[in-house]
Amino acid sequence: MSDAQDTSPSAAARRRSGGTRRLLLWLLTGLLALVAAVFGALGWALGTESGLRALAASAHRGTDGALTIVEPAGRLLGPLRIEALRYESAD
Repeated sequence: MSDAQDTSPSAAARRRSGGTRRLLLWLLTGLLALVAAVFGALGWALGTESGLRALAASAHRGTDGALTIVEPAGRLLGPLRIEALRYESAD
C-alpha cells in the first residue's frame, strides 16, 4: 500500500510533518534573507561615503534640523572628515 492510500494515523502525521518542515524551511530562509539585508545595509552605512551622507541626512531630519553635519567625507568606520558640526537647541 502506498503512502497516498495509507489512512493510518502515522501516515497522516508524516504528511503533516512534511508540511511543517517545508514551512519551517521557508521561515528560516526568510529570516536568513532578513539578517543578510540588515548586515548589508549596516555595512553600506558604515563602510561607504554614500552611507555616511545618508546617515548625516537622517540625523538632520531626525533632529528637525537641529543637528547639521557639513560636508561629511570618507566612511564612518574611518577615515572620516567633517567640515563642521553644528547643533542648535530650541532653548
